[in-house]
Amino acid sequence: GELDPMAVEEQVVVLYAASNGYLDEVETDAVTDWESQFRDFMRDTHGDLLDSIRTEQEISDENEEKLREAVEQFDSNYEPEHTSLVDVSDSDEADEGDNEPENGEDEDQTPVEERS
Repeated sequence: GELDPMAVEEQVVVLYAASNGYLDEVETDAVTDWESQFRDFMRDTHGDLLDSIRTEQEISDENEEKLREAVEQFDSNYEPEHTSLVDVSDSDEADEGDNEPENGEDEDQTPVEERS
């Protein structure tokens, strides 16, 4: 979110990722999205590592190893929430059929009788 104060240990892991080239491939307009998702990922799955970094006030060799693995794990699964506005080359024809479920499976995810 905008203007939420970032915990020191979160700043540390984001700066680590940035300074080690993990953001090099991320579109400029997707960086805040990447950072936000990465911080959520770290809190959800590597809270112990964040705690350890906060306690130590630095990244030990052991923690750096864990952090590098965490960043690589996150980075390999990262999908930008908003595709870049610059590259819309082949999305025009894809947009037209988007409202139709491809094979009917999507429709029955929310049965009408369950809605209140």
